[in-house]
Amino acid sequence: MKASQYNIFVEQSETGETILYNSLYGSLSLWEPSEIGAVKHVLANVAKSESEYAVTMATLIDQKNIIEDSVDEIAIIKKRKSMGIKDGNRLDVIIMPTLDCNFACVYCYENHRPGVMSEPMETAIKKWLAVQIPKYKVVMLHWFGGEPLMGFQRIISITRFAADMAAKSGSSLVTHMTTNGYLLNKKRIRELIDAGIHDYQITVDGTPDIHDRMRMLKNGKGTFDRLFHNINNLARADRRLKISLRVNFNHDNLHTIPRLLEMFPDDVRAQLRIVYEPIFGSCSLSAADNLPAIEISEAMVDYYKLAERLGYDVVLGQAGIYTGRLVYCYAERENQFIIN
Repeated sequence: MKASQYNIFVEQSETGETILYNSLYGSLSLWEPSEIGAVKHVLANVAKSESEYAVTMATLIDQKNIIEDSVDEIAIIKKRKSMGIKDGNRLDVIIMPTLDCNFACVYCYENHRPGVMSEPMETAIKKWLAVQIPKYKVVMLHWFGGEPLMGFQRIISITRFAADMAAKSGSSLVTHMTTNGYLLNKKRIRELIDAGIHDYQITVDGTPDIHDRMRMLKNGKGTFDRLFHNINNLARADRRLKISLRVNFNHDNLHTIPRLLEMFPDDVRAQLRIVYEPIFGSCSLSAADNLPAIEISEAMVDYYKLAERLGYDVVLGQAGIYTGRLVYCYAERENQFIIN
């Protein structure tokens, strides 16, 4: 037996307890101050562990903090990555119906180009999907931009076509849209749902005064009020919808997150999955706007706890932190395509 290479100790200053996390297997265990000495001793002396530490040893083996000598952890990582990259059962397609956008967010790095996908391009995409979809068990269709809703009719037409092809071939179609949400009126919401788009990510960067300084229209007009209204309408339109509410934060808006969470009505909170993302330096922001890593971590923990208490959908470990899931750039995947 030997200690895993991926054991990480995190001491909790408030309680004195220590979390033992394994980043390869995703296991978590909590140890009292009186226990942690034995834990560290056993991990450092696995081959010579005394019988008095038998219970501790058994727990560490169960949590995969201690593994068999024959286990090659580097080989496990390589295999997981290879399986993810070469997954022949799944097709991932990101379609950008436009590279243009109606927003002028202060931290945006994209160069928005005017124009919407042409009809010949739509036809070409459908022909390509007709060939590709029957090859896969699962087809992931992501709508992105720019602001994808500026190409609304292309979205509806292509999504319906993909759904029809998937039904005929026995494939499972999963659709997702990343949108700023400003163009989501009730009529469009119904058309999107009917077309089969049930998963959304929308960004709100704090309370109205802060959000409107960070995510404004190109003419400088604020967007919060309309966006807030649209998100509530979307959540109430169909309880099956999954809506990720992304909050990008820095020094300017970090303190507004609790008030933002309190603003959404109780009846929609369970449908809103909270995602906090720190804003790092860009051409529009100075390094002074960045938050120290420890401050980011503490803020995220506190605000995820708050979101959970207020009734929001909270799923930790989106980047695989708690699940042991290997994370890699989707551009490496053999069956990943981006069409603009």
